[in-house]
Order: sequence, then C-alpha cells, then structure tokens
Amino acid sequence: MLYKILSKATMTGKVLLKLLENNGWRLDRICGSHHIMIRRDKTLSVPVHGNGDLGKGLLVKTYEGRRFKEMKVQYPAKIRYTKEDKSFLVEFPDLEGCVTAGSTIEEAQKNAKEALTGYLASIFDRGYVIPKPSKAKSGNIYMIEPDPEVATPIMLRRIRDEKKLNQTEVAKMLGISYQAYQRLENPGTCNPTIKTLEKVARIFEKQLTVEFV
Repeated sequence: MLYKILSKATMTGKVLLKLLENNGWRLDRICGSHHIMIRRDKTLSVPVHGNGDLGKGLLVKTYEGRRFKEMKVQYPAKIRYTKEDKSFLVEFPDLEGCVTAGSTIEEAQKNAKEALTGYLASIFDRGYVIPKPSKAKSGNIYMIEPDPEVATPIMLRRIRDEKKLNQTEVAKMLGISYQAYQRLENPGTCNPTIKTLEKVARIFEKQLTVEFV
C-alpha cells in the first residue's frame, strides 16, 4: 500500500516522515536537512527542505531502499537528472536507503554528503557492519566523502580490523590512553589533530591526504 502511494503522489518530506512513522519507522538523528529514520536493521535518509515537495522518483527510491593505501572514506553516488521532478536524484548503490536530491548538481552533491554523513553515523552507532564502497562502474558517478567526524572513526576501525588489533593495542601504538582512542572511534566525540592522523598513517603505512575545499 505504501509503495502505491509513493509511486503515484508527491508530498513534502514532513508528510513522508509521518507515513514512515505510521509504518514502524522512528527518527534516529537529524543531520542538516536530512532526517535519518530507522526500523530494526534498516536505515533511510529523508530530505526535508521546508515545505517543498519531494519528487516521485525520490519517493519511490526511498521506498525501494527500505526493502599504501590512502586514508580516505568515499562512496560512489549515482546522480541523474529526472525531467519529471526537474531535480537531480542521488542514490548510493552500496547503501540501501541512502538517497536524496537537489535542484542543481552542486546542491545534489552537498545534500549527498549530508545524507551520507548521517546515514553512516547511524549505522556505526548501532553496531552494524558498514558496507565497503564499491568501485564506480558507470557514468554519472560522483565520489562523496562523509564529514571528518564520521569518516575518521570508520577509517580507524577498518584499519584496526585489517590488522586484527583491539583498541587497547592501537592506543599503545599511538602512545595515547585507551579512553582517548575510544573517542577517536566515536562519531560523536572524534576530533583528532593532524598530528594524531599523521601518526596513524605512519604506524599503519597509509597515506594521509588533507584537502582544503
């Protein structure tokens, strides 16, 4: 029933949120203009831009989503223009339910970063395995990075898992306390210095890239 409603109608993000809540979803967090909704092990990003309608394409994708290495976290996002909605629809092939849109390609990329940040933080906090990003396989693919406070904990955990180390062992290698390292792996408290990241890169033979945009 919900699929039929979404495939034939337009509605605001606020109305969609109410529909989702009536179908067992609950709000996990708000990241900018995106509401991250969860139901059991499922996660959805819902863009709420004032009272503006969400396009049919985005609504359907939201529903369908339900059912010496470089130190960098990036996910491929497929961004395509939909004539019906006159907007750019964004999908993350590796992340079910992580979708958004924008009126311009620049706005779509900005919203993609916001949605990705909230989506990954939600999965991370709930202890679910974060899917590894796949390689771009077609056109209209843009590599999107989450905000540093989310990217860094994910990156550190991946490195630690690769090396089969626990947090205590990594803390000793970095010369910091166990509690200090725990904060580095927490999206809510992560705020590393460049010096700390350089040390991580050196110890684990990674390349640290710092970009100013």
